Amino acid sequence: MIKLYILGGVLGAFLLLGGLTKCAYDDKKKAETAAAAAAAQAALSQQTTAALDVYATKASSVRERTVIATRTIRETPSADTPLPEDLLASWRSGIDRVRDNSATATAPDGAREP
Repeated sequence: MIKLYILGGVLGAFLLLGGLTKCAYDDKKKAETAAAAAAAQAALSQQTTAALDVYATKASSVRERTVIATRTIRETPSADTPLPEDLLASWRSGIDRVRDNSATATAPDGAREP
């Protein structure tokens, strides 16, 4: 009978040791998975930050060039002189043609005028 108790105690100890080992293994796997996810997120964040820096630099460069071009045009000696009416009329008709063509090109097939 005592042998049965000893055998039960040894079996219980093995089960307890196996359970503790499995918990430690599971915790290690969870920690490794979390570390890999954190590393991937850090790499993604770094790439996103670099892309935003490039965009911000390009956008500010475009704005600066626009300001410089506008200033240059406004400060041109003949900037106050109005354009000749025939030139304005020609430009306006060209713009109207472009607008009309783009409106009919994007309209559904049944909406086009003959």
